[in-house]
Amino acid sequence: MRVELTPPPAAAFLLSDLTDWHRAPVPVEDLDVLELPEDARVEYAWQDAAGRLLPDPANPHNAENPWWPEARVITGPAWRPHPLADPPDPLPHGRTLRLHLDSRHAGTRRRLIVYTPAGYEEAYLPMVLVQDGTGFFHHGRPHRVLEALLAAGRVMPAHLVLVEPRVREVEYAFHEPYLAFILEELLPFVEGQVRTASGHHLLGASLGGLVSALLGLRAPDLFRSVLALSGAWTVHPDDRPMDPYRGREWVAEQVSRGAAVSLRWYLGHGSLEWLRDPNRRLRDALRAAGAEVRHEERHQGHSWGAWRQLLPEALLFGLGRS
Repeated sequence: MRVELTPPPAAAFLLSDLTDWHRAPVPVEDLDVLELPEDARVEYAWQDAAGRLLPDPANPHNAENPWWPEARVITGPAWRPHPLADPPDPLPHGRTLRLHLDSRHAGTRRRLIVYTPAGYEEAYLPMVLVQDGTGFFHHGRPHRVLEALLAAGRVMPAHLVLVEPRVREVEYAFHEPYLAFILEELLPFVEGQVRTASGHHLLGASLGGLVSALLGLRAPDLFRSVLALSGAWTVHPDDRPMDPYRGREWVAEQVSRGAAVSLRWYLGHGSLEWLRDPNRRLRDALRAAGAEVRHEERHQGHSWGAWRQLLPEALLFGLGRS
């Protein structure tokens, strides 16, 4: 598929989920025809010289991107959404608890959402700990996906525990106070609010995937699986300054040294995003170490819209009936 974008008069750069958005803007004078797979899905926006984002007036298809509201989406003629990415009604509605927790480790009050699927309010269930909780709840909609999978008899039930960071590029990158907050404060707090069982799961996108892996490696006895969507594996604690998107691949290093074999891993990502190769390398390292890995690669970039297409398979891998 050939795509030729025409910048509006005020545009100076093209930003997209192919090139890390604002971290790698493409000057309009360097634009070329995009050669994309027939089943590709790509989000983009224009940026003027002052840094303001501009929607493409020639494209009416809003990407519904919460981080980049001006983004528009392009889909190829063979692109098809995952059938459960936006499951149709009617679906059961479970119990939603909106809670606050004052954290000694993180030093702030944290908000979280705990969703229990319909009919399981009094059951003892494992947790799926979801990073970027508010964004996931509203834009990934894992509670609806979970209800659809349960209705189809394809997964076991679980509590969804959705927690929101303060400064994600800090807290999700080897931040000891945040890791301690999750392990020592949040998990016991949730256990006091709902009935829980052992064998929890970790779910996150981008840097949320990284911190999910860090938690799993820190406490493999608590967690059964790491479910990472476009995991940002290019972060290393020894890099100074630390670059959360361009550093060395610490998780793969740990796996090569014998970590993580007891965890099950879902690695889903786009073939068009800059994190494609780090995800492939981690997949290979995990498999070489003997870990159970489900790897999924779609022709898409790095965005909530892309992660929504991966989420059903991630939950199916984590909670699927054996």
